[in-house]
Amino acid sequence: MARYAQRFIDTLPGAHESSLVFEVRKAIYLLLPMGRATIEQIAQALGMNVRTLQRRLEDDGVNFSDLINGVRRDLVQRYMNNPSYSLARIGDLLGYSLASSFSRWFATQFGDTPANWRAVHGKPLQPPQ
Repeated sequence: MARYAQRFIDTLPGAHESSLVFEVRKAIYLLLPMGRATIEQIAQALGMNVRTLQRRLEDDGVNFSDLINGVRRDLVQRYMNNPSYSLARIGDLLGYSLASSFSRWFATQFGDTPANWRAVHGKPLQPPQ
């Protein structure tokens, strides 16, 4: 999974730029599937304390919550279009240990439950018979 995440990160716009926001997003992509994409973990990985990270992100006009939600929105759209991923698996990959937490987050972000969204938008093509 880490190799997949690294390949995905390498394709992101600005992947070769070095900025704090990019580094935080990169860390979120790598740590999210392991359930370790917390501000504490990321601050530690970047060699700074949490408050310093928060201040520096604020200087760039963003906050950690916005960054993690942006990464989750990007990933969930990819995962939801892949019928081989169950909703429980998608929730796990996004760092949610409870399906209900994932469903609430999804409904807040997209205005529908994951199951309803997939039923409307995520129908896989049926092979011709």
